[in-house]
Amino acid sequence: MHTFHIRLFGAIEVSREGKPVTGFRSQKTLVLLAYLICQNRPLTRAHLAGLFWPNVTESRALGHLRRALYNLSKNLPGCLDVNRRTVAFHPNAPVIVDIYQFQALAKQNGVELAAVALARAPFLEGVYDSDSSELERWIEQERERWRRETIRLLQRLTDVARRKGRYEIALFYTQKLIALSPWQEENHYRLMQLYVKTGRRHAALAQYAAYRDLLAAEFGLSPSPDLSALHERIRQTPGVSHNLPPSTTPFIGRKQELATLKAMLAAPDHRLITIVGPGGIGKTRLLLAVCRQSLHHYLEGIRFVPLASIATREGMLTALCAAFDLPVAPGEDPLHRLIDHLRHKELLLALDSFEHLTDIAHLLTSVLEETAAITLLVASQRPLGRQEEWVFDLGGLAYPKPGSKHASAALQFTADLLAYEAVQFFCESALRRSPRFNLAGKERAVLEICRLTQGNPRALERAAYLCRDLPCWEIAAEIRRNPDIQQMSLRDLDASVRRDYARSPWQYGIIDG
Repeated sequence: MHTFHIRLFGAIEVSREGKPVTGFRSQKTLVLLAYLICQNRPLTRAHLAGLFWPNVTESRALGHLRRALYNLSKNLPGCLDVNRRTVAFHPNAPVIVDIYQFQALAKQNGVELAAVALARAPFLEGVYDSDSSELERWIEQERERWRRETIRLLQRLTDVARRKGRYEIALFYTQKLIALSPWQEENHYRLMQLYVKTGRRHAALAQYAAYRDLLAAEFGLSPSPDLSALHERIRQTPGVSHNLPPSTTPFIGRKQELATLKAMLAAPDHRLITIVGPGGIGKTRLLLAVCRQSLHHYLEGIRFVPLASIATREGMLTALCAAFDLPVAPGEDPLHRLIDHLRHKELLLALDSFEHLTDIAHLLTSVLEETAAITLLVASQRPLGRQEEWVFDLGGLAYPKPGSKHASAALQFTADLLAYEAVQFFCESALRRSPRFNLAGKERAVLEICRLTQGNPRALERAAYLCRDLPCWEIAAEIRRNPDIQQMSLRDLDASVRRDYARSPWQYGIIDG
């Protein structure tokens, strides 16, 4: 038996194998079908006849019902369970009904978008029954019920998308929310925020103007002070504000780390995040990369403050105030000056090289406690030890571990090896030093370099710096003999390559590169 599809969102539609089913007696017959589907239980013939045909005698109403049921049974065989007293929509009918699908999908993670697509229009859109006020009241109640169900789902999906930093998706859901509930000002507030986070500040201003005009025309009212204040803040900051230094080299890899950090930053309760890792692991580069990918996410922008040369409370606070061009009067506490400036702003403050200032990390707590929308992203070799801190441990770039297929002696495919971030980084760094560098024939030696450095970007960069003067097997041999070479300055590396490398590649078990 072929399956029927019944759509109750929008005008009632019945189809079979993609073709519309026709031949129904009237719209009332289709509404009867919708009523039976929604009630999903046996109903007496007397109840149905009185509900659908209240203005005729009982015998005539029962006659109309009998003919309608015959028509439905003929067009939808196997879908109704009918006896002399009751009528029900068959629980095992060969039918797919959109409202049933909506309910099922709305409860499952990952398929909510399909549920939203099903609720494409109001329940029984355009359907009314002037013969029965009770039936008309039921249609309106069901229409409102499904509208509220859809709104609840959209609100949940919007919140989830926002918390994951998926702002384009959140914007899509919020636009649908406004279509269903145009007077809910909170949705307009969120939509304006999302327009900002997706780089469309002009759209945010236009949204405010449209809502303001709608309120004035329909009710003679104005937007709330909160919405007007958001509009003014957007108007006063028409572009992206930041002080990030320009990037001088390509940023390679770290896709998973970037995605995780961006999701952490999007979560409202993650206001202090510390990227923790040893020196040279790439904390600063990752911090700056996250900032560059988040430029539109903060209404008042991003401020980057390097702290490697700062050693005192006063020095740190002075550096923070300087990042905002804040003058501090003689005798004024720079912390109070900073907090007053940040109190009502939505901003990301990125602090680099904080490991030697952890004893004064409580100052960061003070900033968070006195502001509502400031987020702190910190790079440090050790955690700050604050209760509100979320620690993100950063390891080396990915490389083939011993025992993996790409680390075996049978390695044949250079392209497979280049899928690893550490190898990509080494080759990119080597090309800057020696434009003719080619990985082909050097696979095992490069693998050894990646293993010896454990994917540490600084160590890989130092190793790649030697590619102009030394073959890769000899670089790996030198790292094995002298691990400190990974921390040498480039000037010291230049001096080291002038020494006489007389060791045989066979001595180290590396025969290529």
